[in-house]
Amino acid sequence: VYAGYARRWFGNLYATDNRAVTNASFTSYCVPIPTAPGVTGTLLPNAGGQQCGYVDLNRRTTPDNLVQLASNFGDIQDIYDGVDIDANARLGRGTILSGGVSFGRERLDGCALKDRYSIASTSLIGIGFGAATPRDNTYCQMSPPFQPNVKGQLAYPFPWGISGSVSFQSLAGAMISASYPLTNSTAGLTLGRNFSATPPSVDMVPPGTLYLPRIYQTDIRFSKTIRAGRTTIRPNLSVYNLFN
Repeated sequence: VYAGYARRWFGNLYATDNRAVTNASFTSYCVPIPTAPGVTGTLLPNAGGQQCGYVDLNRRTTPDNLVQLASNFGDIQDIYDGVDIDANARLGRGTILSGGVSFGRERLDGCALKDRYSIASTSLIGIGFGAATPRDNTYCQMSPPFQPNVKGQLAYPFPWGISGSVSFQSLAGAMISASYPLTNSTAGLTLGRNFSATPPSVDMVPPGTLYLPRIYQTDIRFSKTIRAGRTTIRPNLSVYNLFN
């Protein structure tokens, strides 16, 4: 049996600051949250309401971007915590049983920079500060739940030179994201004017909040050893994703 805990935290994180603009160079606005189900068949959070916190540049300017330490503007964090547990057992008559569980998450927090509209991007991969993302606490941080990945395998020797094995895994579903393409005539848009550039497709689901269902997969395999003189032949029969 093996168990381990890992914690990693990243330093010297950076931010890209556009020195050609200030907060006064932007107009904040809200958009309506669509009520139609998405491709997963589920509604967006707070469907039918409004999502605010988006900003649009009043007038296009030549950027004056400077990449520097994010700590010059505020504290941002990128921390990973994870636990791994594995077990292996050799049972009687050549039977082998093994399995384990692994779960962890990476927590991101860039909310110290969300109210500085000149920040165009940071080194935090997964949360944004551009025109597509609202300057809101639910979007500038990501703290996903601990979702375990479980795997197990059993190998058993049958008579007549036949060996069989079965493996099972349960994996966390992929994170759901959604974007809403805007136009200058989108109903419910509160900008009050045309966009200064091409209307963006804005994020509508906070990162790390919605996930697809878990994935379950069972695989089986049989093999037989055939010896003919000095030659050994091992034909295999494998079935992947048995129950799907």
